[in-house]
Amino acid sequence: MNRPVNFNDPSGHCAELVTALLCAAAVGALVGATVSYASQVANNVSLNGWSSEAFTDVDGGKIATAAVSGAVSGVVGLTVGLGVAAITGTGFLATVAGGAIAGAASGQASRAVVNTREGKSWNDGLFNSQDMITDALIGGATAGFGHILGRIKFSSKYVTGDFEPNSTTQYNITKSSGGSGAAYAEYDTATTRALYRADLEGPAHHGIPTPHQHNALWNPVPGKGLTFNGWGTRAWQNVFPANPIKAYIIGQMVK
Repeated sequence: MNRPVNFNDPSGHCAELVTALLCAAAVGALVGATVSYASQVANNVSLNGWSSEAFTDVDGGKIATAAVSGAVSGVVGLTVGLGVAAITGTGFLATVAGGAIAGAASGQASRAVVNTREGKSWNDGLFNSQDMITDALIGGATAGFGHILGRIKFSSKYVTGDFEPNSTTQYNITKSSGGSGAAYAEYDTATTRALYRADLEGPAHHGIPTPHQHNALWNPVPGKGLTFNGWGTRAWQNVFPANPIKAYIIGQMVK
């Protein structure tokens, strides 16, 4: 009887969900309270300059409301996001869609909490189309960025020197490659073949500054199949601007 999860939820999934919800509430409360406090301090500084009072002359009620609002938003956002993911899957577009829906829903929940705290009707100003679109855009963008970040972090390895033409890991990352600075290469996980390499630092190639990418060149050879023939750095047709989101994320990883 000392292991209630085993008696009531043999899979442990319920406990994992409860933990996730509690974490979402805690993080949402922390973010809400921090943003409220920081905005009040910033307003005090803008009005009266830097002083100790700028950090203490704050409305605790507003901070508490922001914490509760953040906690509710976190729980609602996670619950809706999980529900959408169960229906649409966890691919990039599905994740963005789920984030957008969760963002709109958590925004409405947050406003209902604020309305109650301020003595207004709980549904005052709810379902405003402009607010919902804004919340959805923020939620979708945040979810999409998080999806890319997670994919890169969990499918990367660090290497030294030049990149190999084949890898079982989707991304290979190095702080120095080919005599230049940080770079990464992406591979096709089905064939292990390199798709391209992206230079994050170093000189421009054919007028395209870093971050830029060079597609891997694979040439058919009779009796051998496709053979790696370099990165095509000398062909101006083979140099392109790198994906800015991937370049930023990996650039932060190698700092």
